[in-house]
Amino acid sequence: MDQDERGRAPEEGMAEGASGGAADDGRKPLLALEDAPKKTRFTPKAKKELREWGVSLAVALIAVALIRLFLFTVINVEGPSMEDTLQNGDRLIVTIIDAKLAGYDRFDVVVCHYPVLRDAGRPDYNPSGQGNFPDNPSFPLPDYVGTRYVKRIIGLPGDTIDYRDGVTYINGEPIEEPFLYPEKSRAYRAGRGEARCFPVEIPEGYYFVMGDHRDNSNDSRKMGLIRGDQLIGRARLIFWPPSHWAVVGSGAADP
Repeated sequence: MDQDERGRAPEEGMAEGASGGAADDGRKPLLALEDAPKKTRFTPKAKKELREWGVSLAVALIAVALIRLFLFTVINVEGPSMEDTLQNGDRLIVTIIDAKLAGYDRFDVVVCHYPVLRDAGRPDYNPSGQGNFPDNPSFPLPDYVGTRYVKRIIGLPGDTIDYRDGVTYINGEPIEEPFLYPEKSRAYRAGRGEARCFPVEIPEGYYFVMGDHRDNSNDSRKMGLIRGDQLIGRARLIFWPPSHWAVVGSGAADP
C-alpha cells in the first residue's frame, strides 16, 4: 500500500464506521431536518376570535370615554372649602349632559375650572367691570389650568351679588344659606369675610360661585367670575366613603 492509499484509508474507515454505526443502532442524527421546530401559525378561526376581542375592547374603551365625557364623571374632593356639605376625600358622581342641556340653578353644587389669575387683566376675568376683584391676591398662585374645583353657584347670569354685615344679597334681597355650617363661616357671618369684590353684576354667560366653608375657600370672591363653558357638571351623589353617602343638595347632605 503506497503513502497516498495509507493516508486515505483512515478517512474512509471513519466514514464507514460512522455510517455503519448509524445503521447498526437505528438512531437518527440529532439535527435531522424533519425534526426542526415549525413556526406557530394562527388558524383562521383563531384570527377571527382575536379580531372580535380587539373590536370589543375598542368599543368598550370608546363607550367609557363617551360616558365620562357626556354623561357623568367621578370627582375626588380635595380640601375643606365645601365643608360640611362635602368632606375632604369624598368621591362624587357628577352628571354632565343634563347640566349642559337644562342649565344650572342657584345653589347647585358644581365642578368647574377657574380663570387663570395671571390673565386677570383680560376682559372676561371681570367682564361687567362692576366687581373689585383683586389683581394680586395674597395667596400663592399655582397654574390653575386643568384643575377642577367643587363649589356652589350663588349668582346666576343677570344677578347682582352683594355682601353686607355678614349677609349675602342677590338683586338687593338677603338670601338664606342653610348649607353654611356655623363653625366654618364665623368670620363670614360676622361680616369679616372677603368683600373687596362686592357688589358684582354678573353678565350673561357667567356665574358667581362660593364654597360652603366661606372662611376657607378660594372662589369667585378672589378668582373672578366663571364662564359657562368652565362649568363641567353638577354634583349628584357622594358614593364614597359609605359613612358619608348622600344625595348632594338634599337635606341628607346639607346641614
